[in-house]
Amino acid sequence: MKKVLAGCLAALLIASSASMTTVAASKGTTAQTKQTTQSTSKKVKKVVKKKKASSKAEQSTDDESETDWQEEMLKSINAQRKKAGVAELKLDEALCEAAQIRADECLKSYSHTRPNGKKFTTVLDDKKIKYGYWGENINEKQESVSSTMKSWMSSEGHKANILKKEFDTVGFGRTKDSKGKYYWVQIFISAK
Repeated sequence: MKKVLAGCLAALLIASSASMTTVAASKGTTAQTKQTTQSTSKKVKKVVKKKKASSKAEQSTDDESETDWQEEMLKSINAQRKKAGVAELKLDEALCEAAQIRADECLKSYSHTRPNGKKFTTVLDDKKIKYGYWGENINEKQESVSSTMKSWMSSEGHKANILKKEFDTVGFGRTKDSKGKYYWVQIFISAK
């Protein structure tokens, strides 16, 4: 099967079955970047195209294309940020790759801690991503972007990550379990 590719976003969080927990921390300085929806859409498509070319695909996404779900998530996040008066996030290819690794890991061990026992931020270090503030949202067994975003926006900690003004860059990942349910990951950073 084909591995589900990642999209990009900002915040740190865990969602276990019906309940969720959130993890966020800060380091360094912050930066904010505004980006138009049209420009963002082009970047999402570019990120997805590059990922498809380099992916060792294992999971399938029969219900929607990779570009569609990532674009929908980015639009949803940026709409929430706009309502809150916060700058839009930009999608980053390397951060999407990191988020995809985390989604695959959450399928094995649903935690903000990696299966090897290290903090999730080590995936950022492994990918040589420079960051100041960081956050992660994870969610399990949701079937769509809208249900996942609704779940996160109903959780104080997850919502805080999505709306954190210090974040400017995001990455998304998702993977499907054997029952067809997704594990979703958003990784947010302030890029350095």
